[in-house]
Amino acid sequence: ENQILRMPEESQSEDFRPEDKESVIARERQRLEADTYTVNELLKEDRPLSELSEEERAAVINVAVAKAMEHDPGLTLDMAENYRSRIHFVNLDEVAAENGVDADYAKRIQGYYSPSSGMKINTDAYGSETSETLVTITHETLHMIAQRYDGQDKPISGMTGLKRSDLPQSRRNVGMNEGVTEMYASRDMAELLPNRQEGSYVREVEVMQQYERAVGSEMLRDAYMFGGTAPLKEDFDRYTNNGRFDEFCRMMDRMHFAEQNRDFGSADVMRREAEKIL
Repeated sequence: ENQILRMPEESQSEDFRPEDKESVIARERQRLEADTYTVNELLKEDRPLSELSEEERAAVINVAVAKAMEHDPGLTLDMAENYRSRIHFVNLDEVAAENGVDADYAKRIQGYYSPSSGMKINTDAYGSETSETLVTITHETLHMIAQRYDGQDKPISGMTGLKRSDLPQSRRNVGMNEGVTEMYASRDMAELLPNRQEGSYVREVEVMQQYERAVGSEMLRDAYMFGGTAPLKEDFDRYTNNGRFDEFCRMMDRMHFAEQNRDFGSADVMRREAEKIL
């Protein structure tokens, strides 16, 4: 049984009969099969998001969310509906206003997630074709699943840590977090998009692929989904025997922020420094 479609016991009323649960699961499976067929048809022309109907967009959302949820077998049917309900499509003006950027910069933002407002997908972004929209929604859903916050939007789990003063942005371990997230999202979509070339967070993905080979995929996945960076630090320092995990994270962040500012020369320097630590 596909566990992402499992109904939680606490959500079942006293008169909830087993056959009802089975029928719900069967209906969700049929929906996912139908939506996967729809997405495959859309990918033949790879139409832009702005041209998709509401039903076609819903199919893209369902397929992407289902893929992301496979990373945590404890997720349930009601959680899937919650994730889907928190995904919103917005236009260029809304993206620019919400992020405090001009229209040119806003076109580079394919999507983003906030614990307070949910996921926003830019219908006018560069790379807003069906293929990249699938990867973007999968990527942001992984953030939604893995990154948990308290009531003040302070992260209490996941890879992105607390605020730091030595970087221009507000959080630490963003480079590592984005690299792992995009690496997983690309793999999740590999069957549907076998010829896709990585287009986002390229440097972060390349370094984290090396990291994964060095310390092991299971440790990295468990830390990403459940444990935060503490177990990663312990395992990394034991593997490398150099005690430089914090330095590695700083290099990843500086690379990421240089890349965001389109200072690709500095980003490449920071990438090489991060790779040396590995």
